[in-house]
Amino acid sequence: QGLEVGPKRRSEDIAGQLRSESFAMSSQNIVMDFLNVVILSRSRFILIARGIACFKVLSLAYFVVWSYGSRLCFRHLTGFASLVVNLPFGVCLLLFMVEVVFWMYSLYKRMLTRMFKQSLLDANRNLLALCTPQLCKAQKQRIQGLNTLTDIGILIWLCIVLVMYAEFQSSQSTTCNYQQDYGSGYAGVTSCVICSLQPLVAAYACFLGVSVGIILKTVVLASHGDFTLQSRVLENILMNRSKFKNAIWIWLTCSEVRQLYSATLAGVVFVPALLLILGGYVVVPGSAQGALASILFAISAIILVVDGGVIFLPWRIVSSLFLSGESIVSLDITSMASRPQRKVVASFLWFLSVPWVGGCQLANMGALGGINNFAAILLLICVILTIFLFLVRDHEISVKRLLKRDVIDNYGLILSKDRMVSEFARILEESKNGPAVVEHQVRIPTYLASQDRIDLSAVISYRWSDEMLYRKKNPNANAPRCYKIRLADNEGFDWVVTIVEPMLQAMVKALAKGNQEYVWMDQFSIPQETPGSKDEHEKVKEIYRNALIPRMIGLYSSGGVVIAFNNTGDSRILEQDWYQSRLWCVQEYSFPEKVVFEDISDASGTNLEQEIKNKRNRFNQLWFRLTNVIRSNQVADVLMDNESGKRKILLDWDHTVQNFSQDVLNRVSQIGATEYLDNVKKLSASNRNDILPALAQAWFGIIMTKEETKLRVIVSILRAYFIASNQTSFDVIVNKEDDSGVVPRSGTMLVDRMLTDYPAGLEKGGSQLVKIVCQGVKQELRQGKADLHVFTGKLLSPAGFEDWETTLQCIRDTESVEEGCKKYLLVKMTVRVVQRSQDDTEQETHEFECL
Repeated sequence: QGLEVGPKRRSEDIAGQLRSESFAMSSQNIVMDFLNVVILSRSRFILIARGIACFKVLSLAYFVVWSYGSRLCFRHLTGFASLVVNLPFGVCLLLFMVEVVFWMYSLYKRMLTRMFKQSLLDANRNLLALCTPQLCKAQKQRIQGLNTLTDIGILIWLCIVLVMYAEFQSSQSTTCNYQQDYGSGYAGVTSCVICSLQPLVAAYACFLGVSVGIILKTVVLASHGDFTLQSRVLENILMNRSKFKNAIWIWLTCSEVRQLYSATLAGVVFVPALLLILGGYVVVPGSAQGALASILFAISAIILVVDGGVIFLPWRIVSSLFLSGESIVSLDITSMASRPQRKVVASFLWFLSVPWVGGCQLANMGALGGINNFAAILLLICVILTIFLFLVRDHEISVKRLLKRDVIDNYGLILSKDRMVSEFARILEESKNGPAVVEHQVRIPTYLASQDRIDLSAVISYRWSDEMLYRKKNPNANAPRCYKIRLADNEGFDWVVTIVEPMLQAMVKALAKGNQEYVWMDQFSIPQETPGSKDEHEKVKEIYRNALIPRMIGLYSSGGVVIAFNNTGDSRILEQDWYQSRLWCVQEYSFPEKVVFEDISDASGTNLEQEIKNKRNRFNQLWFRLTNVIRSNQVADVLMDNESGKRKILLDWDHTVQNFSQDVLNRVSQIGATEYLDNVKKLSASNRNDILPALAQAWFGIIMTKEETKLRVIVSILRAYFIASNQTSFDVIVNKEDDSGVVPRSGTMLVDRMLTDYPAGLEKGGSQLVKIVCQGVKQELRQGKADLHVFTGKLLSPAGFEDWETTLQCIRDTESVEEGCKKYLLVKMTVRVVQRSQDDTEQETHEFECL
């Protein structure tokens, strides 16, 4: 009869729900899952990858044994021997073709949709994913490190192929004898391959190793935003400090530009070359086969030169040994801090295809001329690669190690999804008859939240809540059970994560349905400060937290999927605490490419989710254009048409932009300031100082990594507001007063407090030097409150407000009065559009510190 299921009953049913959903997931098409490796769960992907690697090694070993044992070319085996050799050989060729189709499809798709031509939506998402110079540089360093490993692999392969070919040529230069029909026996026959084809086979082997290595760099190991039109522009922004540009300069400095074109050339030639070596050569006259081999050798050389990796490898080795002192590659290539296990395994599996298919072909040529000796060498290489594939693991990182990293080039911590689901399900089961507040420690592997891992993650979006949230509306309300969870074994760097039972239940259910590999959740992933603590770790936490929070727009834009736990409409809590009403949640549900809503309110089925979707579309339309197709110079360069310029993301660290200030002013004027200011007042927040990173970046599409950019945006908003509204004054900062004085006590003049409305309670900051030119200080006596000191004039510091008249209403800091210095607490800052008097003779400059 539709009875409502209580929280305890829901806890008991979770195990059964997970079992049924897991069975449903297992019925999916494994082949299609494997082709979309991001969807395939990590355990299943690793199992399949290792199984394929073992099959490759065993099949090659099988062919090598037959080659040594039969001393015949495989195509001349007869009867049962032909069946048990040529049938598996055909299966291996088919598997190789499937791999080629998959990786070629991946490469062509990226070439056609992301490398050279893409929508502005994708362009902006890529720019957001690398929204700070630290993240962008981290990606470039990661790419360089992986490329070095790949280049070493390519170089080793080329050496093996060339040595094999030289040895083969020296031994058969005058004795190569091939016959199509061996009916009369093998007397005098020295080759299973047409002699004129041997240079072509060697040329294809070189091309195969080079092209697979290039594809490995640009597709297999690349994250979602690497090797795209935008990543090249970001590389240009980072590297391009010189106005002198030519093809040689670009080739020397811009690695992604080189690799993009080399991958394109490899992708275009790969399939025709493969068809040629598998039988297409029969249509080529014997006299032309040598020329064809020379062409393929030349193409391989061109790809190597364009890519530049192998060319620069000696310099990188010399630099590593004698100049920089840094290791040229990771000392432990099976455990890389920023690379997920899935991608490293995929790279080993793809590169394994080269010696494997080469070894199979050499074994197929039989024992004539000692070719199977080279097949045995390639078997050894395959065994080594397979061992590495089994040894590859995710590199865990503790909270302590995270906070001790010199450079904050990540999104904090990220957690194992499978372990998180099992731990939370265990907690729910153990506490189903427990108290109202449950405390638990969990052991969940944590990793560095690099861009590579964010691509494979479920990012959690929700409104922070505890039992008190449900008692703000009614102090006697029956609040849901609250869980206080902390990560175990974090050596004093830990913090408590608070989750209510409805969200914990929904999280277990939602994460169990998905195939993401990791989970990013702000309370676990961003260091949380402990109120009132004097521990030495708290300062480090604060530094890390302040660096990570402005990047959240990039995190939510580039995550694999965002799971939003929506409490909108819940009658037990105030409307200001609904998910859709929270300021910080705006960027979390507006900018993900894929967002899934999980309803945790007591008003499910009322279609309140639609209002959030409408907001999501509204905010996206402000600066995401789905239909425009852009060129590379329309992303971060100044040579743009006006229509595209309205919607491109502005980066305040873009060194190629000539007039960033004017760009910001134009952007704010085009988008509009009035509606933005209305939303500032409508949306609720625990810390109003988060307005700029949480709303302004998203609203105007301006990435702010510098304080001066924030101030520039504030001033631009005021200019646009005065023009659009015909108003002549606006309260830039309004602080509360209570019995203890002004709230917040510190940071009252900082840019983060401007245009944010009344403080909510968690705001804090530092002091601000204020310089204002005015005719004097007006003192207003107030009954029961501290006297107001009013400064009205031209504000010089902070800069940007010189064109308006500014009024600062302050009260004297009681401690500074006793010290004899001038320090004030700001109550209100107001700017006005007025006609300034030219008579400044009676004005004087007042300089003081605003706390």
